[in-house]
Amino acid sequence: MYYQPKHVAKLLCAVAFILMVSAPRISSAQTDSTIINAINSKLIPIKTLKPDSDYSDLEPLKAILKDKGIVGLGEATHGTHEFFLYKQRLLELLVKYMGYKTFVIEANFAGTQTMNNYVLYGKGDVYKGLWDMGIGVWMTQEFVDMANWLRAYNATQPLNKRVRFYGCDMQGNQAAGQIFKKYLSTSGQMTPALDSGITLMAKYGNTLSKSDKAVIRNTITSLRQIPLTGLSGDSAKLFTHDIRAVEQYMDELDATSVFFPAKTTELRDKYMAENCEWLYNFINGGKMIVWAHNEHVTSIKNTSGIFPMGEYLKQNFNDNYYALGFAFNAGTIRAYNESSEKYETYNVPAPVLKNTADVLFAQCSWPNFILDFKSASTDPAIATFLNTDMWSHSIGANFVSLLKNTDKYYVKHKLANAYDGIVFLRETTAAKAIQRPK
Repeated sequence: MYYQPKHVAKLLCAVAFILMVSAPRISSAQTDSTIINAINSKLIPIKTLKPDSDYSDLEPLKAILKDKGIVGLGEATHGTHEFFLYKQRLLELLVKYMGYKTFVIEANFAGTQTMNNYVLYGKGDVYKGLWDMGIGVWMTQEFVDMANWLRAYNATQPLNKRVRFYGCDMQGNQAAGQIFKKYLSTSGQMTPALDSGITLMAKYGNTLSKSDKAVIRNTITSLRQIPLTGLSGDSAKLFTHDIRAVEQYMDELDATSVFFPAKTTELRDKYMAENCEWLYNFINGGKMIVWAHNEHVTSIKNTSGIFPMGEYLKQNFNDNYYALGFAFNAGTIRAYNESSEKYETYNVPAPVLKNTADVLFAQCSWPNFILDFKSASTDPAIATFLNTDMWSHSIGANFVSLLKNTDKYYVKHKLANAYDGIVFLRETTAAKAIQRPK
């Protein structure tokens, strides 16, 4: 059916009104003492957030994760200092004591190969590595510190025991284009048609015309026919999947819709899962850490009906995949302001919505803790709580204000379906901007 613009506006207003009246409203703090006491008896206390410290308080987590092939480390925001800090601590535990040698991040598949060269071989520059990753939320001092730790750790290990650094995302073609151009030029296989298509890959997706996209599609087909005799086995495999990642991004661009924006997000998550599975096979089933937003690592579709990466991973890997969400009660965050076109610090108050898990967790005896759902669910009160629809903070790269968008920065789901466990931090602060050495 065709709608005139004014009819579309009325329709959108009607939908907004329905969502508004059905959304949770401001309420007093939740005080279910039975659930809180039960959680207090099952939680794993976090005694320190600092990396490179005594890991004795994580002994219970070591037992929980010892047989897991893929651990998803989420985050309720991309700009929380304590999330970065504690995720590095968990990364160190998993790497040093539990045999995890592959790190996968929500960043461009081809672009992360620059960072891999830095942490694996000590080549290049950490800042160039961040730039090529193609995701602005990782450009923080905390991420620089984590990458430098990986590089320093790898320097103490033989090559076969070092940690590899990969990306599972496909946001942009610039890095892949550089890889293609370098190989084709040095191997003498560059043609005018290939050069034209690869040049177009340097453009931002939203600036590509229909004819530009057609040229890139033809280039993808041609690249698949290029002999890779000049590349080693693993390099040839990565090059081939770089081509696939470009194709994924073009599919995502073509799926963009004004009326159905979730289609693009869902396709992105599907391809992120595909890339994680490709990497898992590429490393011959070695243990792997996947670092991304909560709404990517989660094992259930969210309130927008989007199937996340974690759901695909759970379907294919079952109990071999462990999704660990990260939650918080209140604090400041670093997020992108689309109006000013820069990252700023915002205050995020304690939740004001009914049935919010973060509010209940904030009343527990430890300010920071881990809750493993399988072991905690032996308590009936916790099992009921985890299988009840609850709201939680969920803030992506951009932020405006909770005052103007009361429900926008939350997600509703049954925690038991969304994750296998949760890391909760009561008070948090904003991630720090990169501090380049002088």
